[in-house]
Amino acid sequence: MERWNAEEAVDLIDRHGLAMTISATTFLQELLDAAERKGTRLPSLKVFACGGASVPLALVRRANSSLENCRAFRVYGATEVPLIGRGCVDPGDDATAADTDGIIVDFEVRITGDRGDQVPDGVEGEILARGPCVMQGYYKNPAATREVLSTDGWFSTGDIGYLDDDGYLFITDRKKDLIKTAAGKFVAPQPIENLLKSSPYLLNAMVVGDERKYVVALLVPNPVTISAKAADEGIKFGSNAEMASSAWVHALIELEMRRLTAHLAQYESIKRFALLPEDFTFDNGSLTFTLKLKRRNVERHYRKIIDELYSDTAEPRPMLQD
Repeated sequence: MERWNAEEAVDLIDRHGLAMTISATTFLQELLDAAERKGTRLPSLKVFACGGASVPLALVRRANSSLENCRAFRVYGATEVPLIGRGCVDPGDDATAADTDGIIVDFEVRITGDRGDQVPDGVEGEILARGPCVMQGYYKNPAATREVLSTDGWFSTGDIGYLDDDGYLFITDRKKDLIKTAAGKFVAPQPIENLLKSSPYLLNAMVVGDERKYVVALLVPNPVTISAKAADEGIKFGSNAEMASSAWVHALIELEMRRLTAHLAQYESIKRFALLPEDFTFDNGSLTFTLKLKRRNVERHYRKIIDELYSDTAEPRPMLQD
């Protein structure tokens, strides 16, 4: 394939009897959808390792139930240390030993606080890893190497997470992606974005709020599911742009957002949101090769829309019911 195409990928797997693949979250989602449309359970596929971005537990379970002979699992690592954990879990998951295999054998993981000291289990901090697969250093760049690799072999991943009492690793966000509001509160955007993306009516989400008074979100509606629900009420949309500007769709998404984020702290809750007519993609500069959000690019591209969400000087407050 010259470019990724889920339908073609399904045909290639069946034709050539592919047994193992490693790919990103979006590819697994699209592959499962394409296999379902084509009526195949991809019997040759034995292993699907998924990573590169947050992988919802529901997606892993769907793969394990819908693919005939395949074990799908999440992997966690980096270019500098290819594999730290297998089956790592995300906050909010109902994680059990059946869902995750924890840290790879011969690897050590510890969590450190702002001062570089190790923190207790259950406390968030930066994830550090040490083991046989950690790089020796960046090529001809000792200064950059010293920034991330200690003299005793600990690699600073730049990821935020914690270890539970059983030694399972939970990854919450990238250190550089943490949002610090104008009030000094730190907000991890990825867990909130994953909550929003669990809605059948949303394809994607990005949380914004760094150095701002409150948190807002850029949301991408799912045209398939929203069109189906709208059709039940006799509503039709001529384009994605028309859908994104619809008051009916805005009300639908607001209900979904409130339902999914009701448990968040006040400073984490989304006060306003905008609906976008197109998804974040590699082609439009919004995603990396591994399908992670290029947050700065997205913020620059949608600067006018984001500024409009902050057009009032005061933070919007929820209505109090008598």
